[in-house]
Formats: sequence, structure tokens, C-alpha cells
Amino acid sequence: MKNTVTHILALGATVSVLVCVYSFLPIGRYATNPHAIHAALIPLGEGEPVSEAQISEITITHKDDFLCLQKQGTLWTVTTHDYMLLANTERVEAFIHVLIKKRKMYKISYSNSGVSVDVDNFRLSIGFGEKNDTGYPVNNDKKNINMSKNVYVFTTADSLASPVVQLDWLKGAFSIERDISPYCTLDARFFASDAFFWGISTPIAVSGSLRTDSMAYTVSLDEATADFESRSHALLSLRHGGLLPLADELHGTAVATLSVSDATGRMCSMQIYKSNEAAATLVYQCVSCVTPSPADGEVERQALSQCRFKTEISAWTFNRLCELLNVKS
Repeated sequence: MKNTVTHILALGATVSVLVCVYSFLPIGRYATNPHAIHAALIPLGEGEPVSEAQISEITITHKDDFLCLQKQGTLWTVTTHDYMLLANTERVEAFIHVLIKKRKMYKISYSNSGVSVDVDNFRLSIGFGEKNDTGYPVNNDKKNINMSKNVYVFTTADSLASPVVQLDWLKGAFSIERDISPYCTLDARFFASDAFFWGISTPIAVSGSLRTDSMAYTVSLDEATADFESRSHALLSLRHGGLLPLADELHGTAVATLSVSDATGRMCSMQIYKSNEAAATLVYQCVSCVTPSPADGEVERQALSQCRFKTEISAWTFNRLCELLNVKS
């Protein structure tokens, strides 16, 4: 009998804890209030979602910090307090798809005041309208000019909890699926392009100098080079290993100066420094800038001229670069 009572008390305590935890999860709230709507996070109006082409800017703010994604002609850039970089276009487009797709949203509150969970609060401000060569928004649809909408996203550290959103166009608080959570970040590395040669499509020419521990080489690669197509493709597949603070001083020895051009005439110029020679893992630092092509419009030109790139690459990536440029490392 004593054991039975003990088991009943233990079961009761467990159920109480589960109910308490469950009540703090958004899913726990709307399970008893299953009112749902089917809409996009940023419809243009009258329930109609916007198209990807109409979105020209997304600013993410958290506390006193920000990250801004901007469409600059045919380019996307990512800007923070520390960086202005070319963005990974595919990732930005995936983010936009999350914002404009129609989804089920479960209303957990009929008020816009407060969300009673331990949360991080991110504001997503979405701007609309393409920019012309002067940088000002233009759009034939007048209701779309200088227009912006806000999405407030509340997330928790619990990976199982659904985020809660508040929308400036719709009263209430809604629980949604977690597909928006990865994009609620101010980390430029998440949105930045990971390409080794920034801003370059298919390379058609590589020139410069490269030095190994034993020798210095003049390198040249163009369409007359044997296996150029496969080498060009392999060069384009190289990736950097992460962003470095622009303010940090460069240390080590310059081992390469390269210029890479593509068919449009755009050029990526790069210097590579050998660093951490005493460390267990050898790494290299790369400083790059991009020269616009004649085909780039004024908006692209201004964006490219303002971007500065400082990245890190592994010894494997440097050795692979040497191999593709016919240099024995």
C-alpha cells in the first residue's frame, strides 16, 4: 500500500511538471485554442502575398544591433556594423521564400501586447521596390514604392518550441513552424557568400604570382590552357573557411597575388598571407576586392566598390589552388 501511494504521488508530480513545461511552449497554447489562419507573413494586401522580385531589403534587428540584406541591382549584399559583403543569393532567396509562402499560423493571443515566454525578440523589416541606377526605389505598382512591413519573431532556446510572431498588419500573436528560426541571426557569416573568388561567375582568366616554401612562380590560366574548362570549374568550387575582422592586422608572409576575371569583365583581386606558422593547424588569410565589369550598372558598381573581404582558408584549400594553377606546393 505504501509503495502504491508513493507511485501515485510520483506520477502526480511528473504530470504536474509536464503540464507546467507544456504550458510554456507555444504549441501548448494553441492546442487548446486551435484557431488558425492560412496566410503569408508579409502579404502585400488583400491577402495576396508579395513576389520575390518585389522585396529589395530585409533588416534584422535584435536589441541594439542589426544586419541588413539589400538588393543592389543583380546582387544581394549583407551589411553589419563590421562588414559589407556580397551575400549568398541562394540563401537570401530561401529566406524570402519563408517570408512569402502561405502557411498555417495558430493564434495564441488576440492582443499585440507581450509574449509570455523567455524569448529573443527579432524584428524583420522588409522593404519593397527595385532600385534604379540612382539607388532610389522604382516600381510601376505605386502601392509598392517605399513600402515596408515588420515581422516580430520571438524565439526560445528550446529547439522543440515553435517561434511566435506578431505582424504589423494583423492583430494578435501567432505560433508558426520553425523554418524561420535559422534566419533570425545577426551573424554575417550565415548570409555571406562562401565563394573563394568573390563576385565571379565562370572564370576565364587567372594571372598573378604565387610563392611556395621553395620557389616563386608566375601563374597564368586562360582558355588556351590545357584542361581549362575543368580547372576553371574546380577553381570556382573553392570555398573560404570563414570571415575575419577587417580591422585586424595582417600577420605573416604574402604568398600570392592573384587576379581572376570572368566573361563579363568583372575582376576579383586577391592577396593571400601565410599565418599561424607555429600553430598546429596552418591557415591562410585572404584579402580581396572586386572591380566591376562594364556590364555592371551604377548600383552594382557602388556596391562592389564598398565591399571588402577578409577571409580564412585552410592549408588544403591553398594546396588545391596551387595544384589547379600548376604550382607544386
